[in-house]
Amino acid sequence: MNKLEFKNVSKKYPYIKQFLFSDVSFGVQVGQRVGIVAEKQCGKSSVVKMLADITKPTQGQILLDGKDIYTVLPQDRGIGIIFDDFALIKGKSVVKNVAFPLKVRKVPNHKQIALRQVQKFGLDQVAKTKAKKLSPLQKLQTALARLDSRDDICLVVFDDPFAHVSKDDAQKYVDLFLTGRNLAILQTASDVDHLCDCDVVYVVADGTVSFCGTFAQAKEYISTTNCFDKFGINEDIQKVLQKD
Repeated sequence: MNKLEFKNVSKKYPYIKQFLFSDVSFGVQVGQRVGIVAEKQCGKSSVVKMLADITKPTQGQILLDGKDIYTVLPQDRGIGIIFDDFALIKGKSVVKNVAFPLKVRKVPNHKQIALRQVQKFGLDQVAKTKAKKLSPLQKLQTALARLDSRDDICLVVFDDPFAHVSKDDAQKYVDLFLTGRNLAILQTASDVDHLCDCDVVYVVADGTVSFCGTFAQAKEYISTTNCFDKFGINEDIQKVLQKD
C-alpha cells in the first residue's frame, strides 16, 4: 500500500479561472523515493502546502495509509517537511533551532539531545551562530539535524531545499539522516538535477503530469521535449502565489 497517495488532485486559487494543476495522481511507498519536477510557480510548493495544512486541494483526494489525510490530526500524521527556505528561526542559534521542536514537545533533556544532533551533522563550529548567518549547506544541515530528532516520522517531504547546495553535499547529509530509517520520501524541485537519488520522477508541465519514469528518463524527457519552455506561467496565478 502507498504511504501517501494523491488521487486526481486539482488546485485552483480564488478569483482565478485557470487551475494551477489538474488531475495530478501519484503514490509514495515506504522505502521509495519519489520526485516531482515542475516549473517555478507551477504547483510543486502547493503540493507540499497541502501536506502541511497550509492549503487544501480544490478537487481530488489525498490519502495517508489509505485514509483521507484531513481526517488525521497534523501532529499524528508522521510527516516531516523541509521547506525550500528551511523554515529556521533566523534570530536563534543553530543549537536553539535544533532544540526548539524538542522543547515544544516537552522532550526530557532536550538541550543535550540538540547538542548531540548538532555534533552528528557536523555543526559544532557554528552551534552558537544565528541561522540568518549560515550558508545554504549549513541551513540544510541544521534543518536535517532538527528533523532527525523526531522518531515518529514515516514520510519525509523535501520542498526543493537542494537548489543552492551541491548534489554530493546534499546527498551526504540526506543519507546520514536516513541511516537506520525506512521511510517514504517525496521530493519537489524546479530543476530535475536538484533531486537526490530518486526511484521515480513525475514531470508536471502545463498543469498536469506529462511524464513518469526514472531519473535518467525524466531528465531526457525534459531536455528533448523542452516541456517547460512551451507553456508560460499564467500572470494572474503568479500574482496570487507571490502573495500566498
